[in-house]
Amino acid sequence: MSSFLARATAAIRARVGVAGPTTVGRDAAGNVFLEADGRRYVEFAEADNPDPTQVDPMWQMWLRGNRPAPTPDEIAAREEARATMRKRIKEVQEREAREALETIAEFGSEHAVAGMPRPAAAAATAADGAADPKMAGEAMRRVDSDAPLPPTGASGTGDDFQPGKWTPNKT
Repeated sequence: MSSFLARATAAIRARVGVAGPTTVGRDAAGNVFLEADGRRYVEFAEADNPDPTQVDPMWQMWLRGNRPAPTPDEIAAREEARATMRKRIKEVQEREAREALETIAEFGSEHAVAGMPRPAAAAATAADGAADPKMAGEAMRRVDSDAPLPPTGASGTGDDFQPGKWTPNKT
């Protein structure tokens, strides 16, 4: 239906002598960016299922009048930057997966060291005297159990707080 209306509008404009829209460019998804009578708009490649969220930000800025139309060089540079970013993301994900497997192999359980920084986990599991074995056992019990952690010393609801009245303990 949309293409029929576009053809009909183009035919009427041609017959009346009014210039039609000017094609400014296309994006990688096949969307066509047009300008006519001071208006900028896009004809989506998938007219039945348009998705404005998939329009490149450079073209979105052009549609809003915030920048000139992107050049082919700018579009190519942006695509290259995206490819580089995807590659870096993949490398980081692979490194993190490898480190997770190494940690599991080293400590025997993914759950035993969940949320603990690597040095703390190593100190907590050391039984060779490098770390206090009593503390190592306590750290592992806290991680392995679902019991709440002991209070940190803060108590009260704060209802009796008065600004300027509290001073830290001087030791």
